[in-house]
Amino acid sequence: MVNKLEKGMLVWMKDQKQKGKLITIKGDKAVVEVIVDYIIEGDKKKRVTETVDTEVKNVVKYKERKKKVKKRKKDVLYFAKTHPEAKIPSKRFEDAGYDFYACFDEDEMVLTKHKPNLVPTGVATAMPPKYFLNLKHERGSTAKYGMSVLAGVVDSGFRGQIWINIVPTYKDVVISKTYDFPKVDGKVKPVELEDKIMYPYELAIAQATLELVPNVDVKEISYEKLEKIPSVRGKTQLGESGK
Repeated sequence: MVNKLEKGMLVWMKDQKQKGKLITIKGDKAVVEVIVDYIIEGDKKKRVTETVDTEVKNVVKYKERKKKVKKRKKDVLYFAKTHPEAKIPSKRFEDAGYDFYACFDEDEMVLTKHKPNLVPTGVATAMPPKYFLNLKHERGSTAKYGMSVLAGVVDSGFRGQIWINIVPTYKDVVISKTYDFPKVDGKVKPVELEDKIMYPYELAIAQATLELVPNVDVKEISYEKLEKIPSVRGKTQLGESGK
């Protein structure tokens, strides 16, 4: 160790976890100068130093090392096709929800108004247990035509095909592969007819957000004890709060 150290070189004191300049080595002792502060004198910045007496075995040659920034491992949301023609859900970086698409073999699928209609997507998913997919969201294109998406939770452990439950609110909706849809700026648009709405097969039908599953403990207590837990609202319900 002694042979590797030279007067004036930058060294690192392991115990103090501090960098300094080696001043002297005498036997098994070393003197290291360290910067403890800076002061301003006029227009100049001056270092304030002090010396540290330490053991030679505590001193090593200082090497400039780039700090290794540990990359945070990202969680992975997996999708797989259960139907060869399915479209994998996707989203833009700044968007919250993943767009889901219908997937069926027929030329069209009729969604009856005022009734729940299960639409196949042809995809399945897997994700870490701390997440779930929330399928409760309409898109702008579906909400405009009254295609209400009923709430649906996809648990992390579910491996079957995902279905979207859609209720048309005022007209039947026909998801069609063959209808001659108009294009605006190169994109196909739905068409509202007198008795139904024609909806392009290639447009997304719903959005799903990836959400966290709260990790909490569940404890049963008596209702009397629960009533004593402080609450501003208390038992007011069904408009009784006056809001």
